[in-house]
Amino acid sequence: MTKYLSCGLILALLLFLKTPSKADSIPEIVAKTKPAIVETVTTDATGAPKALGTGFFISPNGLVVTNQHGIQGADSITFVSNNVAIFLFERVIAQPAGLDLVVLKFHAPDVPFLRLGKSTTAVEGQKVIVIGNPTGLMGTVSDGILSAFREDRSMIQITAPISHWASGSPVMDETGQVFGIATLERAEGQNLNFAIPVEKVLSAPLMESPSEQVASSALPTPAIDAKAPFDSGNAFFDKKEYDKAISAFTEAIRLDPNNALAHCNRGRAYVNKGDNDKAIRDFDEAIRLDPRLAPAYNGRGVAYDSQGKFDKAVNDYSDAIRLDPNLAKAYYNRGIAYSNQGNLDKAISDYNEVIRLDPNSADAFINRGNAYSKQGKFDKAISDYNEAIRLDPNYAPAYNNRGIAYGKQGKYAKAISDFTEAIRLDPNLVPAYNNRGTAYAKQGNRDKADADFATAKRLKAGQ
Repeated sequence: MTKYLSCGLILALLLFLKTPSKADSIPEIVAKTKPAIVETVTTDATGAPKALGTGFFISPNGLVVTNQHGIQGADSITFVSNNVAIFLFERVIAQPAGLDLVVLKFHAPDVPFLRLGKSTTAVEGQKVIVIGNPTGLMGTVSDGILSAFREDRSMIQITAPISHWASGSPVMDETGQVFGIATLERAEGQNLNFAIPVEKVLSAPLMESPSEQVASSALPTPAIDAKAPFDSGNAFFDKKEYDKAISAFTEAIRLDPNNALAHCNRGRAYVNKGDNDKAIRDFDEAIRLDPRLAPAYNGRGVAYDSQGKFDKAVNDYSDAIRLDPNLAKAYYNRGIAYSNQGNLDKAISDYNEVIRLDPNSADAFINRGNAYSKQGKFDKAISDYNEAIRLDPNYAPAYNNRGIAYGKQGKYAKAISDFTEAIRLDPNLVPAYNNRGTAYAKQGNRDKADADFATAKRLKAGQ
C-alpha cells in the first residue's frame, strides 16, 4: 500500500533550513558537501556490474536520493562514499510518480548529509554547483548558472555539465543547499542539462509494502547480506579500483566471516596494490575455509612470486592445477615462475598448456617466445611474437621483443622497424629506445643511436 503524506519523514528535513545563509566559495561548498555524495553500484543476478551512478545522503540515518533509472532492474545495490566506505541497501522509501527519482534507505548510521533548500526561491542567472561521478570519476565538481525554468518550473535548466553517470547529483546553490537533482535529457539531438526541483522529493509518496520495493529488504542469512558488497567488490576489481574493492570485500567478510571467495578476492586486490603480506594472509584464510579453492592457491602463488619466493609460488601453482586442471592462469603463472628460476623447458611446457586451453592468449605466446629467445631459438621466438602481434596488433612489448630477436640474428633493419613500432604504440617504453639505439649503433649510425639513448635516459629519470 502506498501512503501519501503532506508532511512527514522527508519534508521534516526542511525545518532547519528557513534561516538564509551567506554565500560560500565553491571550494568551501565542495569541502563541506562532498562527504555526503556517494557512488551507486548495481549488479545483476549473476553478480556482474550493471550500472554506476550518483546519489547523496539527505539524512544522518542513511536516506539517499538518486535517479530511479540507475537502479532499475538491479539485483543488488550498494553505495560507496568518497572515503571508500560501503553502505548496504535496506529498502525504498519513496518514488515520485512519473519522475526519474527515488529515495532509498541504506544502513548508514550518523553519516554526513546535505541540506535541502527550495527551488521556489531560485532565480534565473544564479550560480549552481554540481558534484557527481561522471563515468565513475568520483567527486567531480562542475559549476554554471541556472539558465531557465521549464514546464511551469517543473524542470530546471542549468549550464553545469551532466554526463550519464552524474545524473542523480545534487544541484546546489551558493550556500551548499540542494534545490534540484540532476537528470540528463536530450532534445532535438542536443544534450541538455536539467534538474528536477527538490520539492518533488519532498512530496513523494512513502512506500510501505515490500512488494513495491526495487529490491527486497528481507535478507535472512549472513551469506545473502554479504552478496551486495561482494558483487560490488568484484565490479570495482574489474575496473581496477582496488581500494574500493578491498573496502567492499572487507564489508562482505564482516557480514559473512566464512566467505572464502571474499577473502580470496580481497587477496587478489591486495596483490594488485603490491601489498603481498596482506594478500598472503587472505589467501591463507581462504584456503583454511575451503582447501579446494584453486584460485586461492593461484593467488597466493602470485604473491609469493612477487616476493621472489619462486619455490613456494611453484608449489601453490601446482596445487591450483591439481585442483583445477583447466585453470589456464595457474599454468601461465607457473611458467613465469619456472622462467624466473631458469627452468626454461618447464616454462615452455606450461605455456604450451596455456595455449592449448586458450589459443587466443597473446601473453602466453609472448612469454613462450621470451623463453625460446633465452634458449637462443630465435626463429621459434619470432614465430611466437608474430602470433602475439596477430592476436593483439597494439601489443608494444611483442614488437620490442621481436626486434630483440631480429637483432640477435643480425637483422638490424627489421629490428629497428619493430622498435620504432613499439615506440609508436608506447612512447614511454624505455627499453625500446635503448634497443633501437643499440641497433643503430650496430649499423654505425651514432647520431641516431645517441639520440635514442638520450631519450631513454630522460624518460627513465622521469619515471
